Amino acid sequence: MLDKPLKLKKKEPKQDRAKFLIDTIVEAATRIIKGDVNKDFNTNTIAEVAGVSVGSIYQYYKNKEGIVEDVFHYHLENHFETLMKEKMYGDGITSEQLIEKVIRGQFELWNKNPALAKALLSSVPYFFNVKKITKNVDKTIFFFMEIIKKNNLDIPRENLELKIDLVIGMVRNNIFLFFTNPDKYQYELMVNETINMAQVYIINKNLDTSSL
Repeated sequence: MLDKPLKLKKKEPKQDRAKFLIDTIVEAATRIIKGDVNKDFNTNTIAEVAGVSVGSIYQYYKNKEGIVEDVFHYHLENHFETLMKEKMYGDGITSEQLIEKVIRGQFELWNKNPALAKALLSSVPYFFNVKKITKNVDKTIFFFMEIIKKNNLDIPRENLELKIDLVIGMVRNNIFLFFTNPDKYQYELMVNETINMAQVYIINKNLDTSSL
């Protein structure tokens, strides 16, 4: 169980070597959180798994919670890069298919390692980095708008960016609810209901109540 993190500031890596060190530390921390390495989660074991000195870690992090923060945001950014590959959204895609692919894709990426998802998402309220989250949301909105324009999708344009922003929040909330309480919700039901709500809100699709 991770301790409640403090409000953190870390030294920003400015060189390729420093970036490599940060990536190595984050990868080592990820392996420990996932359970790939049977060790307690602390700066000493992270340094051991990363093959670096503890002093190197403290060049960029005040404590282990700062490392968890970076693991989360690296994970979030990798999800974005995976989902935003344009080949997933080819010509002829419908509005409903676009929404379903993006939402189902996000759930599937987190579901690749439920233990890591639970550990990271459970820590989010303590170190919610507004700047990084906002940047990721802005990129997602831009992506949606570009795909909609490219495929000339029949989606009402009024307040569309705001609607997409609100749906992103809803999707992330549902992902948080499921992976931090996996015994409380059925995976497929949560995914389908999230997709259904998003389609209703964005494209004015009739509500599907078959699963209610």
